[in-house]
Amino acid sequence: MCRGHFSAAARPGLEHLETPRRPHWEPRALPGNLCSFGRRVWETWDAYHKGLWELMNKHLVPEKLYPNYGRLHTTAMKFAMQLATIDWSMLEARAQST
Repeated sequence: MCRGHFSAAARPGLEHLETPRRPHWEPRALPGNLCSFGRRVWETWDAYHKGLWELMNKHLVPEKLYPNYGRLHTTAMKFAMQLATIDWSMLEARAQST
C-alpha cells in the first residue's frame, strides 16, 4: 500500500531525476473542423438512448452498471466521430498521394 512515502532504497533514484524543462516550442491549438450529422443519425442516437433507459427501468441491467448505461449512448457517438475522423483523414491522405 502506498501512502506517499518511498523506501530508503527508492529515494536515491528519485533524488537523481532531472527537473522537467519547458519545451523550446510553445504548444498551440490545432485548427478545428466542423462536423455535422444528418437527422437520421440523431434519431438513431435518441432511440439507442431510450433503449438503454428502458433496460434500466425494467431492471434488466444490474444497478451497479447504471452509470455506465446512462453514458453509453454518448460514448458510442464519440467513438463513431473518432472512427469517422480516421476515415476522413485516410481519404484525404489518399487523395493527396494521387
